[in-house]
Amino acid sequence: MKKYTSGPWKVIGRDIVKDHGNNNITSIALASLGNGSMEESYEFADLNARLISAAPDLLEVCENLFDWICESFPHPPDRPAELLLQASEAICKAREEED
Repeated sequence: MKKYTSGPWKVIGRDIVKDHGNNNITSIALASLGNGSMEESYEFADLNARLISAAPDLLEVCENLFDWICESFPHPPDRPAELLLQASEAICKAREEED
């Protein structure tokens, strides 16, 4: 399995970074401006930066919930089973794994 830069990530301006402490910062991504007005573009970039910076936390929570649900409810009804499949696909996409 490929590894990504572990979280937590944070936003500095529109740069998403991992702060290792002692002035050691790794740049993860840069939220670029969109095609709208300048004000709208900056707003979208700020919102995208916050969403991107939450990715490791969201993945960890999703994995933990998925594991707990699968252990607690080995044979879920149709709707929860459909949601579990969607969660599994999202986790695999983040981890670059096949289903």
